[in-house]
Amino acid sequence: VATEGFAINSKKVIMLDFLRSRKSLLQQRHNLHHEIYHALFSFAENRNTDWEALNKNGFRYGRQDRGENAMESQNLDQPRPGFVTNYAMSSAEEDKAEVFGCLMMPSQHKLIRRWTVKDAILQKKMTYIKQQLLSFCGAMNEGYWARLLGESLH
Repeated sequence: VATEGFAINSKKVIMLDFLRSRKSLLQQRHNLHHEIYHALFSFAENRNTDWEALNKNGFRYGRQDRGENAMESQNLDQPRPGFVTNYAMSSAEEDKAEVFGCLMMPSQHKLIRRWTVKDAILQKKMTYIKQQLLSFCGAMNEGYWARLLGESLH
């Protein structure tokens, strides 16, 4: 299976194949943020048990049914509550990176925020990532998110 990008933390390298998503600037930007998440938060440093506990009881990461076109698996389509894409269901690390990618893109952020009205799992995941980012960079507070989304805090 071909990939659109990957991060090698030990080498501090992010590789992206922009040609694969050349028809969608939005997808390219999402993929870049997704890989930045992997680069910032290495696999070894994450406590996946905390993240996995946010999912519905009985859910297990791994190969999911992605339909006939696996290439479309990163489209925002909320395949099931708690997830923003089918790809997010492949592993806890990919789930986190997919949520991060969405949070960093105003249009995707607003979309998944609408989903959280009826999706408590996704709301908890958004909060988890935002708290992780705030501990990493104090400037990524509620004011940061309001500015990113072009909203006022009041």
